[in-house]
Amino acid sequence: KFYSSTVRTTAVFPSRGTAGTLLHILVDGLASATISRWTNATRACGAACGMPRVTVCGHHCRPAPIAVQDGFLSRWERGEWDAAFEADVPVGVYNAVPLLCIAPECDAGFVEIVLSDPSEGVLGAPVRWRSELRLTSAALVGTTTPALTPASPAGAASRSLSTGGGAVLTLGGAGFSSAPARQLQVSVGGVACLVLEANRTALSCRTSPGGQPMGQLAVVASMVDEFGIVSTATLATSLRFVAPPKAGAISPAA
Repeated sequence: KFYSSTVRTTAVFPSRGTAGTLLHILVDGLASATISRWTNATRACGAACGMPRVTVCGHHCRPAPIAVQDGFLSRWERGEWDAAFEADVPVGVYNAVPLLCIAPECDAGFVEIVLSDPSEGVLGAPVRWRSELRLTSAALVGTTTPALTPASPAGAASRSLSTGGGAVLTLGGAGFSSAPARQLQVSVGGVACLVLEANRTALSCRTSPGGQPMGQLAVVASMVDEFGIVSTATLATSLRFVAPPKAGAISPAA
C-alpha cells in the first residue's frame, strides 16, 4: 500500500461541472510522492494493481495525464493553486493530497465521489459533487443548422415553430436523464415541450400549442436529482413562434 488506514476524501473542486471537467479530489492519508505511481498504475490496470479507484456517479474517473498531476501537485505544495478554487476548499484540508481525474458523464444534480480499495472496499465517506445540467444546441428536426443566437444563417423556415404546436426539436447538452424520477422538463418560449426521448447528452421534444408569435425564444430545461435538488439550464436561440396560415375565403359557386 502507499496510503494509510485512515485515508479518506475530504473535498473536491471545482464544486460543479460536466463530463470532461478536471476534478481535484482532496485525499487525507495519501503520500504526495506516490501520485504519479497512482496515475500510472490506474491507467495500466486499476484495481488489478492494488490501487485505489475513484468513481464519480458510479463510473470510473480517469486519471489526468501525469504532467498535469505533477504540475498541479507542485503548485499545491507551494500554495499556488488557482484562487478561483479557494471557496471550494474547506478550511483545514490544505495538507490533503489532490488526485486529479476527468469527470465521466453523469446525470445532472449532486452525485457521489467514492474512493475505494480492491481489498478493503470504500475508503472513508463519499463526497458530493454537482454535475451540471447544460444546453448547448437546439435544432428543429428536418433542418441541419442549429438555431442558436446570434441568428443562424439558415432560412427562416428552419427556425419557425407553429403556435399550434407539434414541432419536434433536438437539444444537445449534458446531464439529461430519461428516468421518470428525474422529472426532465423542457419549455420553449414558456410553452411546454414534451420530452420524447433522452440520453445524457441529447434529447428530443415536441412543442405544445399555445405559443405567442415572437422571436429569439429561450429554451429551458429542468431536472430533479435523487436528493430532490432541481437543476436548470437555459439556452438563447433564434427559434420563433409563427401563427399557422389561415385558410383563404372560398368564393361562392357561380
